[in-house]
Amino acid sequence: MTHLGRAWRGHARLLGLLAAATVALATLLAGLATTRGDAAPSRSETVARGSFTGLVHPTVGSAKIVELGNGDRRLVMAGFETRAAPELFVYLVPGSSYGDRMGSAVKLGRLKYIEGGQAYDIPSSFQATGPSTVIIWCGRCSNAFGRAQLRSL
Repeated sequence: MTHLGRAWRGHARLLGLLAAATVALATLLAGLATTRGDAAPSRSETVARGSFTGLVHPTVGSAKIVELGNGDRRLVMAGFETRAAPELFVYLVPGSSYGDRMGSAVKLGRLKYIEGGQAYDIPSSFQATGPSTVIIWCGRCSNAFGRAQLRSL
């Protein structure tokens, strides 16, 4: 047998051993995953939704509250757009209007983007029994740029 033939045979053996080791490792990992009791990914459910309307400035997009499989809730905004300002914040207010209810509003955080999708965690302390309203609030000018009245589903 030539030198090239012996080298090829040696590489073929090595590849066979690597393939067998890969299959054994995959089988072992699959067994560990099932014995650890890994569950399927938890599902999420939309519990309220609405659309943005402009108040002081044009504001468009949709908003929804999603309840995650672990019980946490998240505000998800899609197709969102408003005017730029230096101090824009996202608030969640119980009820269908915000006027005198801003005192019971929960500040979800600074607006991440003036355009596009974004999500905010809702603290467990926020408990609305009926409709809720999302407010895009300018801290500098103390005005609501827009709102989305959320209806329970």
